[in-house]
Amino acid sequence: MALERIDPFDREDPFCVDHLMRYAWAARAAEGKRVLDAACGTGFGTVVLAHGNAGHVVGLDLSEEAVSGCRDNWSVSNAEFVTGDVARIEDLGMEAFDMAVTFETLEHVPDPWAALRSLKGAMREGGLLLGSVPGETDADSDNEFHLHRFGREELSNRLRGEFRHVKVFRQLFRIASFVEELPESPALPVEWRNCRMMQIDFGHADEAADTYLFAVSDAPLPELSAGAGAVSRQAWYEWSREMRSAFAGAKAAHAELRELHRRYRALFVEKGDLQRQFTNVLGWGQYHYEQCHGRTPEQSYLDTIRKATSEREETLSRHVGELQAELEKICGEIAELRDELGRTGALRSGEAAKRRRDFGNLLESRQDQKI
Repeated sequence: MALERIDPFDREDPFCVDHLMRYAWAARAAEGKRVLDAACGTGFGTVVLAHGNAGHVVGLDLSEEAVSGCRDNWSVSNAEFVTGDVARIEDLGMEAFDMAVTFETLEHVPDPWAALRSLKGAMREGGLLLGSVPGETDADSDNEFHLHRFGREELSNRLRGEFRHVKVFRQLFRIASFVEELPESPALPVEWRNCRMMQIDFGHADEAADTYLFAVSDAPLPELSAGAGAVSRQAWYEWSREMRSAFAGAKAAHAELRELHRRYRALFVEKGDLQRQFTNVLGWGQYHYEQCHGRTPEQSYLDTIRKATSEREETLSRHVGELQAELEKICGEIAELRDELGRTGALRSGEAAKRRRDFGNLLESRQDQKI
């Protein structure tokens, strides 16, 4: 499950941008409220909600390691982190919440609807619950951590069975293209009102959603913006680079497969030739023995077999030696790559810590503004 925890300060890709966007969207409804962030993961969303003028935010996660990391990385006066199961929140004995947020959680738990009822029970009467689940574009992904898949109709029907008021939104990752001067700083704010944008949609994309967001309550729903957006050039670059790398890997794998097929066919032909030669030698030996019995031809026959076997074993031993040398060389290269990855990981860890501090400082300086 650690692989499923999003940390936008360790990497920047479409998934991280989507997660940040969801919390920025939810922060608009959290002002002045006591909020539960269920399955908070690395805690960045809890901090976004806290700095979005929420009254108090509790980040809840099943992993003690994740909660400990949140406490080490974040220090916000109106936020705290606790360990607990989203499906058994009542066991924690916490004060009722005005609002609960649970993004990309229900697909991971054994009984998502029990978890939904647990979240409802953790809120005061008429409390607001905002959540999300992967959409149809996740259907083709082979994710061992996702126990459930949700279509829009099924999700809407199940939510209406638990809450009187339900609204479902769709979230899509799009490419945003800007014409701008070269920035002097890597962290310039985006001026949306001064930026002339062009939305391009020729109707070629299907209607599948990357994520379904939902807002549910037994009380009338507040006004929630459906026009929020986030832009990240780095996320697009990382995604593009991953696709290029995956394509190059697929080409190399196909080339290796073709070479293996070629070698297999050659070995198959060689096997047939050896079988024919052995049959011929055996037939010749039997004939020679029958015709020349008493002249010890069987010794000549055995010598011939031993010589052929010896030559074959020598050839195979030479091939094995070559393969062992090649394997040792590859193992050495892997060891060098592992050392390099270790150095890179340590470097990225330091960079992630700096990004996390900068993000916290930015939110602190803009706490009086809406995200």
